[in-house]
Amino acid sequence: MDALKLIRIAITVLTDRLLTMLSLLMTFGLAVWVMYEPTWERMAMCAFFAVAVFLPCLTKEKKSEDRDYQEV
Repeated sequence: MDALKLIRIAITVLTDRLLTMLSLLMTFGLAVWVMYEPTWERMAMCAFFAVAVFLPCLTKEKKSEDRDYQEV
């Protein structure tokens, strides 16, 4: 029973990390597009996207870490 709980926690952590890495790659791609031809609109869109994507990811990751430590 403990092995299943440990595997479930590991999968949860991996999916949270994968979500963070995916959002990092998407933000990097958008930043490259902005640097190719910088305008204020593109920079504002990149900044908004970065904040809009990373805040939910980081709060989800934080909640997951807190939950994982309480279960073990």
